[in-house]
This record gives sequence, structure tokens and C-alpha cells, in this order.
Amino acid sequence: MCLGKVLAERAIYAFIASLLSGYDLVLDERPCLFSKGDRTKLSPGIVLLAKGEDVALHPRRHGT
Repeated sequence: MCLGKVLAERAIYAFIASLLSGYDLVLDERPCLFSKGDRTKLSPGIVLLAKGEDVALHPRRHGT
């Protein structure tokens, strides 16, 4: 199993957990590059995740 696929699976589980726990996730290939911003647009981090690229997860509490 390739590393990108393993990390993508973990990212999906973390995303689901964030929906249930009240956290936002900033998905990015480099830490702290993208902010929450406009939720109607896909960030490059989301595109990388969809392609199976390695991304970093940065949990952020709502309202911070």
C-alpha cells in the first residue's frame, strides 16, 4: 500500500471526526498556508487530497 493512500485514508477519518467534534480542518501540503476562507471554493489542499497526494491536517477549533 502506498504512503499517499494511507495518508488519504487517515485524512478522511480525521475529516469525519472533525464534522462530529466541532473542529475545522485546514488541508494543505504545507503547514498553515490556507485559511478557512470561502467554503464555496475548493482549496488546493482539498484538490491534493482528492488526488491522493500527501497533505498535512491542521485541526482548528471553531471561532479561532
